[in-house]
Amino acid sequence: MEIKSLDQTDLKILHALQENARASFAEIAKQVGLTAPAVTERIRKLEHAGVITGYRTELDLRQLGFDVQALILIEVTYKDEQAFMRYAGEKQEVLECHHLLGQSAFSLKVCVKKMLDLEALIRELMKFGQTTTHILLSEVVPRRSVF
Repeated sequence: MEIKSLDQTDLKILHALQENARASFAEIAKQVGLTAPAVTERIRKLEHAGVITGYRTELDLRQLGFDVQALILIEVTYKDEQAFMRYAGEKQEVLECHHLLGQSAFSLKVCVKKMLDLEALIRELMKFGQTTTHILLSEVVPRRSVF
């Protein structure tokens, strides 16, 4: 299934799953006007095609004691990119890592329990290049559905 072969019903199913990945196939079927078996088959096809890549639980990090969240931009030289990507993939504090076009080669979203932990992380990152850090104060637009 290619992305261009998605119809309006597929898009409604994707929207429903993005809003509540725990919704039953029967609940989604009611929302999109199909039977539960038909929705099940469509979801399986979307998973097989790689359109749906997984399901996850969203957490309130502050409730779990991660009081500091930050975006860190880092300029990494080409020769250090592979080592940096391995490092970022192994660090528990790194929630996301994006390769960028522009002055900063990578953007990291990180969470730590306290500022001293952020300072230690930044010191480790500096072995790969110059960093710029932005502390996240609040979430203005929460993660939302694409469709």
